[in-house]
Amino acid sequence: MLALLREQPRHGFAIAACTSVHGHVGRVWHIARPVVYRALDRLVAAELIRPLTVESGPGPQRTVYELVGTGQDAVDEWLHEPVGHVRDMRSLLLVKLALLDHRGIDAR
Repeated sequence: MLALLREQPRHGFAIAACTSVHGHVGRVWHIARPVVYRALDRLVAAELIRPLTVESGPGPQRTVYELVGTGQDAVDEWLHEPVGHVRDMRSLLLVKLALLDHRGIDAR
């Protein structure tokens, strides 16, 4: 989720769309919508993200979140860190490759 917010500020619904089975990350690593919203609360509490604005319109209000400096550093470090174990190749490596590709960053 931090990597998605590193691309641009987003609200929880937009993050959930990216991590749904049809989203660019969800095809590799699906995150259920309730988990997205719980994680946003935890990331705010950990001071890695902060609310930027609230979008209003038809439907419920949506809080848009952005990364703070420590969150940006954590994402960049994680994306460039090698996968530690062979068992993590399928999940962590593939999601890292998908995120890097989506941002247009060379995965080498």
